[in-house]
Amino acid sequence: MANGCCDGEREGCCQPKDILTIEEESVLEKMRELRLQALVVTEKIIGIKKDFKRVFGDPEETFELKELQSKLDFLREQWAEWERKLDYATEKKLIDLGHKPPDPNRFT
Repeated sequence: MANGCCDGEREGCCQPKDILTIEEESVLEKMRELRLQALVVTEKIIGIKKDFKRVFGDPEETFELKELQSKLDFLREQWAEWERKLDYATEKKLIDLGHKPPDPNRFT
């Protein structure tokens, strides 16, 4: 038991990447939702730029385009926040499994 519960060589040994906690699953589900929302917004932006270019030449900053870009920026901020939550949940799992020593300044 060199690294917590086992050294990873025994059959049936838990590997941190093999099993997700409920918290990790929840965070990943939210991240998937954000990714899908971002794809929809990105596709709309691309469509608007193509339509504008076809009709008027170079794409001009329209209100709708600015609004969509703002939404995409917001989704990116949300993604970064959920990514931090995932890192936190993963680190907590590693500590709970004994694969990593606890940090006395964290998880308080």
